[in-house]
Amino acid sequence: MVKDSYSPFTTEKTMPIRHLAENRFVFADFHLGEGKKNNMELFIDDDIFVSAEDKIMENHAGENNVLVLLGDFFDFLAVEYRKRILAEPTEVSAHEKLQKIIAAHPKVMAALQKFLAQGKIKFFTGNHDLDLRWPSVQLAIKQKLAEKFRGLTDTGYSQAMERVEFIEEETKNGVLFIHGNNGEAIHALPDEKFITSHLGRPLPEPLLNIPYGNHIAADLGKKLAHGSLLCKGNRWVGRLEPHWYIYAESFWKNWKSRWFGLCAFTMLLLTPLRHFFSRRWWVRKSASFWTLFRANFEAMILTAINLLRGRDYTHYPLQILKDNQHIDIIFIGHIHEFRHMVDKHGTIIFPGNWCTTYDVQFPTPTLTWKRWRSAERVIKFFWAMRKMFSPETRHLYKPKKRELYSFGVCKFFDDGYKEVELMRYNPKKDCLEKIN
Repeated sequence: MVKDSYSPFTTEKTMPIRHLAENRFVFADFHLGEGKKNNMELFIDDDIFVSAEDKIMENHAGENNVLVLLGDFFDFLAVEYRKRILAEPTEVSAHEKLQKIIAAHPKVMAALQKFLAQGKIKFFTGNHDLDLRWPSVQLAIKQKLAEKFRGLTDTGYSQAMERVEFIEEETKNGVLFIHGNNGEAIHALPDEKFITSHLGRPLPEPLLNIPYGNHIAADLGKKLAHGSLLCKGNRWVGRLEPHWYIYAESFWKNWKSRWFGLCAFTMLLLTPLRHFFSRRWWVRKSASFWTLFRANFEAMILTAINLLRGRDYTHYPLQILKDNQHIDIIFIGHIHEFRHMVDKHGTIIFPGNWCTTYDVQFPTPTLTWKRWRSAERVIKFFWAMRKMFSPETRHLYKPKKRELYSFGVCKFFDDGYKEVELMRYNPKKDCLEKIN
């Protein structure tokens, strides 16, 4: 909850009665794919989401409810087009991928249709569902969600479509809603949405202008998850946080596992080289080989790099709060974390993710040196990592599946006051619970 906008001398007896103006339920990072049983499909909890939505509508019936899907709800990068993941980013390919996703998750789409009958739905654009920038893709989703209103009245159908919005970020009463991918350079969304020409010549059809991180996820990520001619795929790729643990662990186990680590390192070297000379010029655009290599390297071990330099996933939203005095609350996704964080500059809500995720708890080293703090951080980082793979202690750091079906709630009142909290759906008790 944020500080009341009224005087601190106001007593309970004189506190005005507030009226709820809007109730937002904020979900992030579902990564809906085409439903195939492979590592590129990360969402399997269709039934749990349906139950959670039913419970939200039951507990908040009659209120002005808004369902906020804070980016990466769809995962176009995990869907094949003409048997290829790294396909041309055309409008036609976006539509075919969308239809595959809709067909694979009918229960989720039905739940959204049900919610639309009593509220609004806001889709935020993330780096994995950047195809939502196509106006025709937005229209197709609106038509799908509003199809149950078709045939009742023309007005009802058009009003249902109007209750579905597509935005990239939004600020309301000091609350900022963003996906958060712009905090990482390789995933930052280009200002120019579409590429319409190349070398001064107009293209036959426009291409979606996507960040290089998308190509890494679709190309390098798929090869590491599914395998290649060099080695068998690793089931943890795309499912384990932090990502660097996958590669570090491989060198501490057996030769079969080490071979995967060597293959991953080889692909790290070859991927930027292939992209640099690829006929798919939109992948590299005008980037140098060194820029492509650095992007691939950071994508694999960025979390470890941030640990070494004393920076974590909170750095980006904290910087936004420092730089923007008119913002005091941020809802942010992308990094698949769930946390309610209060800082002197404001409040940050990480609503968590709903895709299949396993966590590894890294032992946090205690820094005691008065000088050479950076050197101490590096030394103790590797010493702590040794504990993760030592035969005596590694059982304490085994990956554990995350089963926290969390989401954020933001309540706006008529007088400008707002309340925020982090909640979860408990499938065992079929109820909504607050997370402290």
